[in-house]
Amino acid sequence: ICLTHSFLGNDIGCTCGRQLSPMSEGYAEVKAFVEAHENTLYDKIIQTCDLLCMHSGGVTLEQRIADVESRKGTHVKSAAHRAAAFAQKAELEAMLGHSIYDFYEELEQRRRIPMKQFLVVVDMQKDFVDGALGTAEAVAIVPAVTRKIASFDGEIFATFDTHAENYLETAEGRKLPVTHCVKGTPGWALDAAVAAALESRGYTPVEKKTFGSVDLPGLIEKAAGGEAFGVTLIGLCTDICVVSNALLLKAHFPEAPIAVDAACCAGVTPAAHEAALATMRSCQIDIL
Repeated sequence: ICLTHSFLGNDIGCTCGRQLSPMSEGYAEVKAFVEAHENTLYDKIIQTCDLLCMHSGGVTLEQRIADVESRKGTHVKSAAHRAAAFAQKAELEAMLGHSIYDFYEELEQRRRIPMKQFLVVVDMQKDFVDGALGTAEAVAIVPAVTRKIASFDGEIFATFDTHAENYLETAEGRKLPVTHCVKGTPGWALDAAVAAALESRGYTPVEKKTFGSVDLPGLIEKAAGGEAFGVTLIGLCTDICVVSNALLLKAHFPEAPIAVDAACCAGVTPAAHEAALATMRSCQIDIL
């Protein structure tokens, strides 16, 4: 157990935080042992419980992974480790018939306290999906975004990157000389599927002139009405507007749980997407 509890699926590289160096003493022996070890139900229980504990007590899987990665960093298999950890937790919960968090009294008490939930859909506009600054990755997340909107239990805000005809004369335009999201143009409008999903649920539109919305924190605070709340962000682009708004919200509401659903986001490039997720984890934003 001492050798295997940190490595999921018999893979010495599937670990949270930094990986072992192949140059470290005993690496070959540990690697061979882990790969040959029978990964039993007992191992899975130990591995999962290890990922639900900090010195302060029980925490969620998201919080624990964010804490380790903020202290030790990420690596090429970090995303695979997170997926494996959540899959293993789900496997155990299916056998139990209820949430593992039920065993953690403090977490269970928190879950019983009603908390308002807000979803922020960031800049899912045509120019960022398949228009002037669109990418294949942005197109690919549209189904996940619409599912998230349809199933979300809470109030929804949608931001609109909004520019004027003189965009190229602005500070942003001089550094990113691609005209986009000019108000009233087809590229400024929401992606059609996302628009339909939002219209079916109802939402508050938020226009913003730059990457982060300075109005959004005030709108969320007003909507919360003094009650406890959490915020989840999805949309485009992970490394520009999503991270900007996530950090703004975390700065305004340091005690509120702020999360980003990585499967519903895309960056300018896949590498930029992962780098932005790492930055947000370091700032104690939960990455789902």
